[in-house]
Amino acid sequence: MPDVDVIEPMPEQLELTQDLDGDGLLRLSLRGELDLSTADRVRVRMAELIAARTPTRLDLSELSFMDSTGFQRLYECVRDARQAGCRLEIVDELMPQVRRLIELIDGRQLLWPGAEHRGTRGT
Repeated sequence: MPDVDVIEPMPEQLELTQDLDGDGLLRLSLRGELDLSTADRVRVRMAELIAARTPTRLDLSELSFMDSTGFQRLYECVRDARQAGCRLEIVDELMPQVRRLIELIDGRQLLWPGAEHRGTRGT
Protein backbone atom coordinates (compact mmCIF):
# COMPACT_ATOMS: atom_id res chain seq x y z
CA MET A 1 0.00 0.00 0.00
CA PRO A 2 1.54 3.36 -1.00
CA ASP A 3 2.21 6.08 1.55
CA VAL A 4 -0.44 8.78 1.65
CA ASP A 5 0.46 12.36 2.41
CA VAL A 6 -1.92 14.08 4.78
CA ILE A 7 -2.92 17.47 3.45
CA GLU A 8 -3.69 20.07 6.06
CA PRO A 9 -7.05 21.80 5.60
CA MET A 10 -6.90 25.36 4.37
CA PRO A 11 -6.91 27.91 7.16
CA GLU A 12 -10.09 29.88 7.62
CA GLN A 13 -10.21 32.63 5.02
CA LEU A 14 -12.60 34.88 6.93
CA GLU A 15 -12.25 36.28 10.41
CA LEU A 16 -15.26 37.71 12.24
CA THR A 17 -14.71 39.93 15.26
CA GLN A 18 -17.16 41.97 17.23
CA ASP A 19 -17.09 44.75 19.77
CA LEU A 20 -19.34 47.54 20.99
CA ASP A 21 -19.03 50.97 19.34
CA GLY A 22 -19.34 54.16 21.37
CA ASP A 23 -22.86 54.78 20.04
CA GLY A 24 -24.08 51.43 21.35
CA LEU A 25 -24.09 49.52 18.07
CA LEU A 26 -22.43 46.13 17.96
CA ARG A 27 -19.68 46.25 15.32
CA LEU A 28 -19.23 43.00 13.43
CA SER A 29 -16.00 43.27 11.43
CA LEU A 30 -15.13 40.97 8.53
CA ARG A 31 -11.50 40.43 7.58
CA GLY A 32 -10.40 38.30 4.66
CA GLU A 33 -12.53 36.74 1.94
CA LEU A 34 -16.31 36.57 1.78
CA ASP A 35 -17.09 33.92 -0.79
CA LEU A 36 -18.88 30.64 -1.40
CA SER A 37 -16.85 28.86 1.27
CA THR A 38 -17.26 31.50 4.02
CA ALA A 39 -20.48 33.42 3.35
CA ASP A 40 -22.75 31.19 5.40
CA ARG A 41 -20.76 31.98 8.57
CA VAL A 42 -21.70 35.64 8.19
CA ARG A 43 -25.31 34.77 7.37
CA VAL A 44 -25.65 32.58 10.47
CA ARG A 45 -24.12 35.19 12.80
CA MET A 46 -26.24 37.98 11.33
CA ALA A 47 -29.38 35.83 11.67
CA GLU A 48 -28.60 35.46 15.38
CA LEU A 49 -28.13 39.22 15.79
CA ILE A 50 -31.29 40.02 13.84
CA ALA A 51 -33.33 37.49 15.84
CA ALA A 52 -32.09 39.15 19.05
CA ARG A 53 -32.88 42.60 17.56
CA THR A 54 -29.27 43.68 18.15
CA PRO A 55 -28.50 47.01 16.44
CA THR A 56 -25.47 46.16 14.32
CA ARG A 57 -22.82 47.90 12.26
CA LEU A 58 -21.29 45.56 9.70
CA ASP A 59 -17.71 46.63 8.93
CA LEU A 60 -16.41 45.49 5.54
CA SER A 61 -13.33 47.74 5.52
CA GLU A 62 -10.94 44.79 5.95
CA LEU A 63 -12.69 42.55 3.45
CA SER A 64 -10.10 41.84 0.77
CA PHE A 65 -12.33 39.82 -1.58
CA MET A 66 -16.01 39.15 -2.13
CA ASP A 67 -17.70 37.03 -4.77
CA SER A 68 -21.34 37.01 -5.86
CA THR A 69 -22.29 34.53 -3.13
CA GLY A 70 -20.81 36.83 -0.50
CA PHE A 71 -22.73 39.77 -1.92
CA GLN A 72 -25.95 37.73 -1.99
CA ARG A 73 -25.55 36.83 1.70
CA LEU A 74 -24.96 40.49 2.61
CA TYR A 75 -28.06 41.51 0.71
CA GLU A 76 -30.07 38.81 2.50
CA CYS A 77 -28.88 40.24 5.83
CA VAL A 78 -30.01 43.74 4.84
CA ARG A 79 -33.37 42.43 3.66
CA ASP A 80 -33.94 40.33 6.78
CA ALA A 81 -32.96 43.16 9.12
CA ARG A 82 -35.39 45.53 7.40
CA GLN A 83 -38.20 42.98 7.55
CA ALA A 84 -37.53 42.37 11.25
CA GLY A 85 -37.25 46.07 12.05
CA CYS A 86 -33.67 45.58 13.25
CA ARG A 87 -31.15 48.36 12.74
CA LEU A 88 -28.30 47.31 10.45
CA GLU A 89 -25.67 49.68 9.08
CA ILE A 90 -22.98 48.64 6.65
CA VAL A 91 -19.78 50.67 6.80
CA ASP A 92 -19.15 51.99 3.31
CA GLU A 93 -15.36 52.02 3.47
CA LEU A 94 -14.38 49.30 1.02
CA MET A 95 -11.21 47.90 -0.48
CA PRO A 96 -11.02 48.42 -4.26
CA GLN A 97 -11.77 44.79 -5.16
CA VAL A 98 -14.93 44.72 -3.07
CA ARG A 99 -16.04 48.14 -4.28
CA ARG A 100 -15.54 47.03 -7.87
CA LEU A 101 -17.78 43.97 -7.46
CA ILE A 102 -20.53 46.08 -5.93
CA GLU A 103 -20.24 48.56 -8.83
CA LEU A 104 -20.25 45.79 -11.46
CA ILE A 105 -23.49 44.30 -10.17
CA ASP A 106 -25.00 47.70 -9.38
CA GLY A 107 -25.42 46.65 -5.77
CA ARG A 108 -25.12 49.95 -3.87
CA GLN A 109 -28.84 50.47 -3.49
CA LEU A 110 -29.24 46.93 -2.21
CA LEU A 111 -26.67 47.31 0.57
CA TRP A 112 -27.31 50.99 1.31
CA PRO A 113 -31.02 51.47 0.47
CA GLY A 114 -32.07 55.10 0.29
CA ALA A 115 -28.60 56.45 1.06
CA GLU A 116 -25.91 58.13 -0.94
CA HIS A 117 -22.70 56.11 -1.05
CA ARG A 118 -20.31 58.47 0.72
CA GLY A 119 -16.97 57.12 -0.38
CA THR A 120 -14.66 54.18 -0.28
CA ARG A 121 -11.35 53.23 1.10
CA GLY A 122 -8.49 52.66 -1.25
CA THR A 123 -9.55 55.00 -4.04
